[in-house]
Amino acid sequence: MKNPHLPIAVFVLLLCFTSCENLEEKLQEKVNLINEKAGSLDSLMNKELEKINSLDSLVNKELDKVQKLDSMLNREIQKVSSVDSLFNSTGSKIDSMVQDKVERIKQIGN
Repeated sequence: MKNPHLPIAVFVLLLCFTSCENLEEKLQEKVNLINEKAGSLDSLMNKELEKINSLDSLVNKELDKVQKLDSMLNREIQKVSSVDSLFNSTGSKIDSMVQDKVERIKQIGN
């Protein structure tokens, strides 16, 4: 006795296999698309990291220049302080000499 539902069951199984193959192809296409997008994103991130590294290097170079300039300014400030001290010392000596001369003139005048 032949089962009347057998051809229908075979048809349903064939339909399922065909649908599964179509789903597998679509799934593979989606996975490939995701991989392509991930690769593009990775490449973009690498480019941005290169820009950041370049900027970091530039900032470090400029920071070195600022530190050298700061060191030069400190040396010049020390020189100015030394000259200022010399002027103050010389000014004090001149004031003292003038004061002595004024005292002598007063003594002679009296």
